[in-house]
Formats: sequence, structure tokens, C-alpha cells
Amino acid sequence: VRAPASQRAPGATGADAASEGASDDPLALVQRAAHDLKGPLALIARMVGLVAEEAELTPAHRHLLGRAEARARALSRTVDRLTVFLRPLESRPKHHTPLQALVAAAEMRVRARRQAEGVAPAAPLHFAPPDALVWGDPEALAEVLAELWDNAARYGAAPIRLTATTEADRLVLRVHDAGPGLEPLQAARALRPFERLVAEAQSPGAGLGLAIAQSRARAQGGDLYFEQPTQGACVAYWLPTAP
Repeated sequence: VRAPASQRAPGATGADAASEGASDDPLALVQRAAHDLKGPLALIARMVGLVAEEAELTPAHRHLLGRAEARARALSRTVDRLTVFLRPLESRPKHHTPLQALVAAAEMRVRARRQAEGVAPAAPLHFAPPDALVWGDPEALAEVLAELWDNAARYGAAPIRLTATTEADRLVLRVHDAGPGLEPLQAARALRPFERLVAEAQSPGAGLGLAIAQSRARAQGGDLYFEQPTQGACVAYWLPTAP
């Protein structure tokens, strides 16, 4: 329990008090724990991999070590994603950005993430109209599009399409794939943190992609929701057209 100000040691500084306050913040504690876990998990994965490569093992033992290494790497990726989800949102200038530029920035994010995970490149994103102007923080907008694109590539099927339409005082961006789609109850669950609708063996992930996208969308004054097309899945991202 934190001591009241009158009981603190003489000479305690404002920084000390701020540090004590930060330690009481559950979010800050989770962020610190996630940060502290990244290094050990990476080391465990690396050491298990080295043992599997160098030691004389039976096929059964080598298989178990391979599973242990894969699990350690998966946990490390989950910690990385949790760090992104908990990262404080910065306040940056907002302006109009062409949709084509946002898709290019999103593509760089998707490509980098998949290369880091060692998975195949995502199916291309077909979009129209390329000259549509989107209002907001370009970095946050690209992050939302990258999460929606990557999610469609992991759990849906090509072709993946992005459309932009103006509806009243809103711009609605829709990411539509040709996969099996979602039932209404599944769609409601999909936006929750750590919700996984398929087994990890089928498609590895932390179940945080759509939750990250929604938090960023809401920070831009918009939101995400699932629509129910006749085929595939469709996530709609609405945001104000201008202040």
C-alpha cells in the first residue's frame, strides 16, 4: 500500500511520487510485464532451437522441442501484439489523405508483420476509388486498414476488396473477402480482445487484430462493425468526413 505523503521518506522527489503513482496503474503494470516478457521468450525460443539443431535426439524428442520452440515464438508474438494493443494513442495532426496512399502504407505494415512471422504474403487488396480522400491521422488510418487487410487474408479468402463510399456525414470503408463469412454471434465476438474463432493450428494469431483496429478507429472518431453480405465477410469502418 502506498504511504500517504506525510509518511514518505524525507527527500522524496516528484519523480518518486510519479513512479509510485504509475505502479498503481493496472494498465502500466501490464505494459511493463509485457515488455519484460519479450526478451526471455525470444531467448527461450532461440535456445530450444539450438538444442534441437545440435543435440542427438530421438525423433519424438525432436518433435517435442519443435513444438516448444513454435509455442515460445507464438507467445512472443502474442506479447508483441498485446504491447501494440496497450500502447497509448498519440495525438497527431489530422488531414485528408488519398485512399491510394493509405493502402500503400497499410501494405508496408502487412508485409513487415508477415515477414517477421514467417508466413506467406497476404492476398492483394483491390480498392476503389483510389482518389477518395480520407480524413484523420494517416498513421492511425493505415494501421486500421492493415489490421483489417491482414485479418481478411488470415481468415477469409481472395479476392479481398476495399471500397470507400460517402454516406451522409460519414465516409465508410468496407473490407470484403470471399471466405466463409461469419454468423451474427461470431461477428459480435470477433471484435473482442483475445477472441479466436478458429484453432491456432489452423491460423496462428493472438486474437487482437480487430480489437486493435477498433481502438484506433474509435480514436479517430469512428468505429468498426460487421455487415452480413450474401457471401464472405465484410468489416465496415466508418469515420467522419471532416471536422
